[in-house]
Amino acid sequence: TGTVLTANTWHHIAATYSSGTGKMYLDGSLLSTGTTGSAPSVAGDDMHIGRLAAGFNAHYMKGLMDEVAIWDATLSDADITSIYNSGLPNDLSLAASYDTDRTNNLVHWWRMGDGDTSPTVTDHGVEKGGGGASTLRDGTLNNGATFSSSVPS
Repeated sequence: TGTVLTANTWHHIAATYSSGTGKMYLDGSLLSTGTTGSAPSVAGDDMHIGRLAAGFNAHYMKGLMDEVAIWDATLSDADITSIYNSGLPNDLSLAASYDTDRTNNLVHWWRMGDGDTSPTVTDHGVEKGGGGASTLRDGTLNNGATFSSSVPS
């Protein structure tokens, strides 16, 4: 979006996609809306968070992240604001975290250190399609990433 984030400050970033329209949110507020040709895909086992491109020219995020989540329903503006205002750390497994209960739509949720043992980041999402644990995807820390016990203010 061209927005510059303030260094050494925690920000809440969310993105949604529905019917060709993507929305980007910053700190609970709608930042931009745009159209895109195809839906984003998270199919398969090879998804990267905090990395822009694959291969030798990969660009890695230089920063901290926590509570990364993916839903199988488009969150409303009110849902995003409610999640942002629900406290730290967010508990996305509680209906009270949303404007409309989206707990059953929470497909993947990586808490980034809560009960994890490095280098594994446990997926706390909702098991889908009767696949049991096979529908959840634990992550692996790479490129020098570590856990921290600090909590954003």
